[in-house]
Amino acid sequence: MWRYLILVGLLGSYVFIQPPASFAQQAALQTRATLQQTSNGIMVEWQAAKQLRPFAILVTDDWQLQPTLQALSLNQQAISKLADLPAPITLLREGRFRGQRMVVLQPQTTINQQTITQATVSVSNAQLLNDPNRLIDQPFQLNQAVPSPQTGQGWRVNVNQAGMQQLTGASLAHAGINLTSLAPYSLQLWYKNQQLAIEERGTLDGSFDQNDAIWFYLPSVGDRWNSTSSLWLTLGAANSSPKIESLTLDPSGLPTSTQAYQTSLWYNPQIYDSLQAGTDGDHWFSADLKAGPDLNPINQQIWLTSTLPLATGPSTVTLNGIVYTSAATSIAITSSQRINLSLNSGVFTKSAQLAPSQNLQLAIANTQQISGISLDRLVWQRPVVLNANAQTIQWQAVRKANYSITNRPNQAVSYNVSQPWQPQRMHFNNDLLAADPGTYLLVNPANLPEPSIEASTNGNWQNPAKTIYLAPKQWHSLLQPLIARREQQGLQPLLVDVQAIYDRWNSGNVDPLAIRNFMRYLANTWPQAPQSLVLVGDGTIDPRNYLGRNNPNIIPPLPVNSDPWLGEIACDTCFVQLDGDQPLADPLPDLQIGRLPAKTATELTNLINKIVNYESAPADVGWRSRQIYVADNYKTASGQADYAGDFAALSDAMIGYQPNKLEIQRVYYDPWRKTSNGLPQTDPWRIASADQARQQTFDQLNQGAAVVTYVGHSHQYQWAITDLSNSQPYLLSLYDSDRLHNSPALPMILEMTCLTSAFQTIAWSGTSLDERLVLQPNGGAIATWGSSGLGVAYGHDLLNEGWWQRMWSNPRQTHIGTGVLAGLLHLFSNGGCCQDSLQSSILLGDPNILLQHQQRETSYLPAVTK
Repeated sequence: MWRYLILVGLLGSYVFIQPPASFAQQAALQTRATLQQTSNGIMVEWQAAKQLRPFAILVTDDWQLQPTLQALSLNQQAISKLADLPAPITLLREGRFRGQRMVVLQPQTTINQQTITQATVSVSNAQLLNDPNRLIDQPFQLNQAVPSPQTGQGWRVNVNQAGMQQLTGASLAHAGINLTSLAPYSLQLWYKNQQLAIEERGTLDGSFDQNDAIWFYLPSVGDRWNSTSSLWLTLGAANSSPKIESLTLDPSGLPTSTQAYQTSLWYNPQIYDSLQAGTDGDHWFSADLKAGPDLNPINQQIWLTSTLPLATGPSTVTLNGIVYTSAATSIAITSSQRINLSLNSGVFTKSAQLAPSQNLQLAIANTQQISGISLDRLVWQRPVVLNANAQTIQWQAVRKANYSITNRPNQAVSYNVSQPWQPQRMHFNNDLLAADPGTYLLVNPANLPEPSIEASTNGNWQNPAKTIYLAPKQWHSLLQPLIARREQQGLQPLLVDVQAIYDRWNSGNVDPLAIRNFMRYLANTWPQAPQSLVLVGDGTIDPRNYLGRNNPNIIPPLPVNSDPWLGEIACDTCFVQLDGDQPLADPLPDLQIGRLPAKTATELTNLINKIVNYESAPADVGWRSRQIYVADNYKTASGQADYAGDFAALSDAMIGYQPNKLEIQRVYYDPWRKTSNGLPQTDPWRIASADQARQQTFDQLNQGAAVVTYVGHSHQYQWAITDLSNSQPYLLSLYDSDRLHNSPALPMILEMTCLTSAFQTIAWSGTSLDERLVLQPNGGAIATWGSSGLGVAYGHDLLNEGWWQRMWSNPRQTHIGTGVLAGLLHLFSNGGCCQDSLQSSILLGDPNILLQHQQRETSYLPAVTK
């Protein structure tokens, strides 16, 4: 789609702001304002400045910002009365972290268009948060109303097709239900939060036998995550499902009709659009129609099928979609006639009446302007003859009448399904069915579908744990070596079957929000919330395999619309953002989270061995005191500057965060090789040749290190775009990972860039760059911290700064997950922008890994030390 063209080449950070100096040389809270805790709040004082860093405070739930201006000086105006002026401090953002309300305040540099030379402001009833890291180590419990799980013994009923279903006594007995103790109408059947009405058949003798059955109606199957639908079945007369009641209308005086209407759907999702959601809320579309002065129009042919014979009369066609170009346009619907529908930019639902036809052609009518339409789905309602041909049929009555249905199946049963969760059984009178306007179902009992049924395992989350490993049941045995190690480390791990969560929170259907509700439940019901969550398995934004890439969806991504440029991205931190019903109700994750992106049992086994060997390897000061910094170029060979900024300077600033006695290796791609004043650049790590920079990047990674940091442009499959005339125009590519054999010197890779951790991407390769680095069994990375979306350099700088503040606080005793959480808190508390990184942050690896890094006692040449 044309709107994607604006993203071509935008492969990384967007805006560059000079990063701060080393935190080792500054106070923990970096701001030009002086902050002081007082007996009833805080006092904030600052001098004239171009920029002031915001700061964070802790407040109560009912707190409101009511600052008091204590002193003020302006550069061009005398102040006679402070009370007449507003206090120059604003509430920039707020969030909740582990049950505590955090507010970020921003001191202003101007007031009434005058520059502030000095200001003092008091903020009452606030606690200064000098070190957000301390909140990470405090145990907590939330106190909120959260969705509760289904309890007790239950069964999962798997439905493959819509319509009336039957569950026989034989299938119930096979699933472990004791028929002899089953009282009439004591079954409870749920689809998510909706209880279904049921009809028992054959139980008039007071018993439920193997040949008896329950019937129920499901109007549709499948959703964004599931091609089928699962129901939750449990026992209990107290809350049993309502009965399908009978309804008989008086046929007297009603006209007789053999014609009605039938509704069908055309939906063929082939296009994923992260920027726009359709009327159904997902981001999948069936066709992309384009037109313009210099374009061949793209049309869409749709064949209309019906299970009933067509009758005379007009059909109604309803289109759903999005006009994604800015100007209004129109779409032409052509069958035996042509109708134009006018459409404004944005989401639309439009209907038109057409003469009956077997096919339609859709095209943009106005070809004199650039226009684009994402077509979501098409629904048509056509007049039909009620000739059942001995089959189950569904139809619509548009007027109250006696309807004659010919060729009905033997022992056919009819239902009014206008209220799909509470159908009503209808009765024929002399072969006529008196019916109000609505939707009706004629059932052939001989070919009624029977869903499968299986018992659900009870949840094992009653006993509190510190860390949760969430994986499919068939992988639990493979995880035992890692679970045993975590037990030895005192982390009290709990291994949970992800299907049990779907069963108890979503009637067995896959949904990432069920996982989030599970974590919210634990944080509210355990004496202390867990510390971390490990998602075991890869995921995809195409779980129904619309595009045929066969990417597995073992643990799904949680998509949210939070990226300013891409729209919808995968948000793993949203699984552990525990406040509010929706993932974006609050910006801050409350727990550590990581993902082991295995697609197969073999990949998982290799990854577990890799983690265990990494943590248990003998001490080696060499690679554990080594860090590698790789940077993209700031200027081209001709001297043209990159709008995104000087990545090498940003990398050097990150090196400034490090203590002494480290071996620092740099690889900076720099085809310009000049200083800011135009003199030749002599730093040996600045490499003009794209080939040499690529080879040195690989060679450095293949030697191994404790930590690798990359700063620059990127996308899902490579670092940088170097020389487009080169056959390998990158610093590191997807398949370079397969050639790395640096084990056991496995680095933690900090991806201060974009998209490299977008595991959700639909791809023939099945992996992003970071996934492949983590999954390489003999090398690569022990873990990566990257992004599922785009980002900006200043936001990445604060993430990196917060990470290192945490990781150097207690080397080799700090879990990488706490470092990530510290980085996110640092960005939230101190960032003037770039908060989308709170959602796009992805840790691929186990957050419980203890980073193997330390300082050298002695520095050896030719290492570059600081």
